Amino acid sequence: MEIPDWLAHLSVDNRGRPVPYVNRWGSEKGELLTIRHDPHVGGPAIFCDDEHETEPDFKAQNMQRQRECVAAGLCQVCARPIPWSRRFLVISGMSVEWVHVQTLGRTVPVVTEPWLDERCARFAMERCPGLIRRARKAELTLVPIRRQKDTQLVVSRGWVEGELEEASRELEPAMWCKIALPKLTIRKGPRGTGAGTGAGTERDTADPAR
Repeated sequence: MEIPDWLAHLSVDNRGRPVPYVNRWGSEKGELLTIRHDPHVGGPAIFCDDEHETEPDFKAQNMQRQRECVAAGLCQVCARPIPWSRRFLVISGMSVEWVHVQTLGRTVPVVTEPWLDERCARFAMERCPGLIRRARKAELTLVPIRRQKDTQLVVSRGWVEGELEEASRELEPAMWCKIALPKLTIRKGPRGTGAGTGAGTERDTADPAR
C-alpha cells in the first residue's frame, strides 16, 4: 500500500498498512492494564500498556490514546493537533450512544470516536478495515464540528475484572473520553462503537473533561 507522506511517521502492520495512532496493539489483556494519573482527565485512569505488542487491532482503540485525542484535539490517525476550522467526526447510527449529561440537563448523542482532520478522514474512510466493515453495515457520515461550544466532553468511569478489580472499584478510574453533540440531530440506531470496552462496567460521568 502506498502511504501518503503525512502518514509516513506511523507504524505499519505486516501488510504494510499504516496503523492509526489511536489503534490498540495486541489484545486488551489484564496484564497490560494499569491505573495511573491521566492529566487529560485530571485523575486516575485505565492505561493499556501495549507498546511491546506487535499485532495491531484495527477494530479497537487504546484507552489512553483515545482520551488524549479527544481531550487534546488530536487527529486519531496522524496524532497531529487539529484546529476547530478543520475538525471532523465519522458518525453513523450504530456508533452513537445516548447519554443524559447533567450539565446540559438532557439526553444527547455521544460518540467515542475521536477527531479526524479532513485528509486523514478521507484516507481512513477509504482504507481503514474497521471503517470499511462499518460502512457495509450502516451509512457513515463525515460531520464537520467547527465550534468548541457545540460539544461537551464527558468521561466514562468504571471497573475492570482481574488484578485491577479491587482498585478500580475503589477509584472508579476514567476509561474513555467522549464527545457529546447536543446540537446535532442523529437518528437513533443499534449501539455499536469502534472503541471496544474493557471487561467490567463503565458509566458516563456528568462532569465534563474540560
